[in-house]
Amino acid sequence: MTRETTLFHTGVYWNNAIHWIDKVGFIVYFDLDEEITYEINAPSARPDHLDYLNYLWCMFESRDQLLLVKLYCPSITKFKIYELKRDYSNWLVKYHVDFEEFDGLLFPKSVDNFRFDYKIEFDVLSLVLGSGDDEYESFLVVDIFGKITRLNLESKTYHVLRQISNRHIYPVYYQRPNVYQFAASLYNL
Repeated sequence: MTRETTLFHTGVYWNNAIHWIDKVGFIVYFDLDEEITYEINAPSARPDHLDYLNYLWCMFESRDQLLLVKLYCPSITKFKIYELKRDYSNWLVKYHVDFEEFDGLLFPKSVDNFRFDYKIEFDVLSLVLGSGDDEYESFLVVDIFGKITRLNLESKTYHVLRQISNRHIYPVYYQRPNVYQFAASLYNL
C-alpha cells in the first residue's frame, strides 16, 4: 500500500527495487521482480506524525548499499547515516556526523523567520562510500551557501570543490536539488 504522502520524485534504485521516502517515516519500495509495493519503517521511526515534520531524510545508493541521511531541522549540526540490510530487516548506523569535528569548516547561520532562531543551512547532494582500502574514503558532498564541499567522513577533513554562486540557498527542509548518480551504459559510448 502506498500513502498519498510518498515523494515519488526522489526514487533510488537498489536491490532490484525502486525506493521512495514517505513523508511520515516510511520507505516505500516497488519490487521489480514481484511487481509489488512494500513499506518499511525508516530508522528510529516514531509514531508521532509531528515528529516527522522536523526531519529530512536523503536517500542514496553507493557501492550497492542503500543509505539514508537523517537530518533534524533546524539544528543540523549532528546527524546519522544509516545503511539498510539487504533483506530489509534492519537499519544499521554507518556513520555519526558532527560538523564541529571538521576543523575550520564554517557553516553560515541564518535566522529562521518562522521560528525566530538560528539554523545552519546546507544541502546534502551526494553520499559516496569508500572503497574499503586506502584508495579513497567515504564522503558527503554538500552545498553550503553555493560552496560545493566534500566532507571526508573518516578523516574529518573537507575540501571546497567549487563556488557556484554567492546565493542564499533555501533551508535544507524547504528545497532539495535533484542530483543523480551516473550509470555507465551503451548510450555513453
